[in-house]
Amino acid sequence: MWVDFFYIKDNKKLFSASFSDTALNVLQGRSIEYNPSGHASALKNYKANVLDGLMEKWDSLGQLTDSVIYKDGVVALKKRFFYARKSLINEVTTDSINNTLLDISYDSTGKKSREIYFSGDKGIEKIYLPDGTEKTGDSLYSREERAASFPGRGNAFGAYLTQTLDPKVPYQNGAPAGSYRVIVQFIIDKDGYISNIRALTQMGYGMEDEVIRLIKNSGRWVPAMQYGRPVKAYRKQPVTFLVQR
Repeated sequence: MWVDFFYIKDNKKLFSASFSDTALNVLQGRSIEYNPSGHASALKNYKANVLDGLMEKWDSLGQLTDSVIYKDGVVALKKRFFYARKSLINEVTTDSINNTLLDISYDSTGKKSREIYFSGDKGIEKIYLPDGTEKTGDSLYSREERAASFPGRGNAFGAYLTQTLDPKVPYQNGAPAGSYRVIVQFIIDKDGYISNIRALTQMGYGMEDEVIRLIKNSGRWVPAMQYGRPVKAYRKQPVTFLVQR
């Protein structure tokens, strides 16, 4: 027996799925999740409650971000897509069965600008020049990827925050009682130096300025790593202020 189920709220479909039982406990076949605008945000295929077959995800703009092939609940092939201003800038394909990885970057015109291919732990980089010329880049020996981080062990940034941040700033500037989450974005280059610090929130009362001051004075960070090499990366750092009156 097959049962099709639809969840609708405020006349908008939010979820649909197929089940093999009337109690709706065993997913079998396709399920689709929808965002508030009514467009699909995720598609999954199940076999007896286990992911099997194609899974896809889309962002709020309808752009495909993930495409994964499952085999009995295990990822066999995974693709991730990254965009800037609605244009595809990078796609990464990981084949778990054949132990390969293909990372392709595109320029602002949509042309391929870089390709990295790994088979096992050995990789090769190819660079594509604007005139279409192909240039062989570095040989790579690691798939290691690591986000940029504040130097030190454990919660080193938390310790730096405690020592450096002035939590009285919003209180002294008249902020009402409450919890305020400030987010600051900045770039950490491949040598660990910080630049392009800017606030992504507008809580006011001097809070963004205080966090920017703290980041400016934080010194060199540990740069992000991609394929075993240091690379420039963006980081978003949240800081929460608690005001009591």
